[in-house]
Amino acid sequence: MGEIIRAVIEWYLRIGAGVAIVFAFLVGRVEPSAKGGSIAFRLSILPGATLLWPLILVRTVRALTRRAPKDAHP
Repeated sequence: MGEIIRAVIEWYLRIGAGVAIVFAFLVGRVEPSAKGGSIAFRLSILPGATLLWPLILVRTVRALTRRAPKDAHP
């Protein structure tokens, strides 16, 4: 049972690390106030983004797929 728990945690963290690295590059598009963030800032958000990757993934996808408002013209 312990091996299964360890494997699940390991995969959660691996996926989280991948999402966090992508998020660190895209953070300026997801959160406008983070535009122009330094490398130190991007490195500092990696641990939190790794642990909170499901929330980060949803927010990032929503931000990147958000469409511009349609024109008022028919």
